[in-house]
Amino acid sequence: MKKTVIITGGNRGIGAAMAEALAAAGYAVKIVCRSRVRAEEFIASTRARGITGIDFIEGDLSTIASSIETADRIRAGAPAFHAFVHNAALWPTKKFINADGLEQSFVTNHLAPFILNRRLEDLFTANRARVVQISAGLYIAGKRDCAATASGDNYSLMKTYATTKLHNLIATMRFAELWKGKPVTINAIHPGVVNTALGEMKGFGGTLLRLLKKLCLSPADGAAAPVRLVTDPAYESLSGAYFDRYKQTKLAPVALDGEFNRAVWEQAVSLAARAGRR
Repeated sequence: MKKTVIITGGNRGIGAAMAEALAAAGYAVKIVCRSRVRAEEFIASTRARGITGIDFIEGDLSTIASSIETADRIRAGAPAFHAFVHNAALWPTKKFINADGLEQSFVTNHLAPFILNRRLEDLFTANRARVVQISAGLYIAGKRDCAATASGDNYSLMKTYATTKLHNLIATMRFAELWKGKPVTINAIHPGVVNTALGEMKGFGGTLLRLLKKLCLSPADGAAAPVRLVTDPAYESLSGAYFDRYKQTKLAPVALDGEFNRAVWEQAVSLAARAGRR
């Protein structure tokens, strides 16, 4: 039987490029996408190019409750898998507070993968899975203020994305610590600066950004490094590592502050429990 890989946000950008590369290599791929229409359009386009083996699970990572529901749908629809890639992410071009009263990218970029990891941990262990978190080198510019990040009070066009990815990276490394001795690995990777729709905006700023993106990696080139973490036998037992593309790299000091790291984890635990209290 084909090995299955699950990719959140797998219908566009790096996620789509990963899905295509893995399917072409003989893996069964299930993309998690909140829009059935967009998922089906992407899958149809791959089949038109002779790429088969991609399917989807409808899943929304925009709120705490919908993230929990997505975990339940994954459990019901794809309980056996070789690898799980957390790829879905937002670069907010304006402040948006979601139904939880939280800044949207904080939820999608950080809290949603935290929830999926917690709720699917038993499946990760049973499947001896490789969990891969798509990270961002910009985490080094993140701010250390948990409350303001969650509420969006410190929203910044440039800093919010970096800060949510910093929180996410800290949580990823904490999961690696908690899962030591278990048959599951989790690693984070900055795939490079890639030309995707992330952070798209209108006006002069949007035009300038599109011009700059032409100098960036293509989605296929950006996908190559995380695909290697999924497929290469050399990484079968590696866990708790951070990669800058193909190079394993030490974390910057901003991600190694013990007090701040504990605050990030405890906040995520508290917020993820909200749905259960309603």
